[in-house]
Amino acid sequence: MYKKLIARYFQRNKMILYGLLAGVIYWLLESAIHSFLWAEKAFPRELIYPGATESLLRVVVIGFLVSLGTYAQRNLKSRMLAEKMTA
Repeated sequence: MYKKLIARYFQRNKMILYGLLAGVIYWLLESAIHSFLWAEKAFPRELIYPGATESLLRVVVIGFLVSLGTYAQRNLKSRMLAEKMTA
């Protein structure tokens, strides 16, 4: 029963979850770039405790990616509804 609920939730909000996943991947890559290329902090410390400006930038980018996923999901739902109405 739970598998069906989870599958239905994922199907309804697929693009939003993809946006959130892209945000998590962005956070990991940004932390890796800062720790390995510029050698500012160790990777775990950069991952959990970035500076104030880095935190703000990462939150803004994640918000943008989730908003983009929400926009795509909304357009996908309206397109599917329009196709259903014409069929």
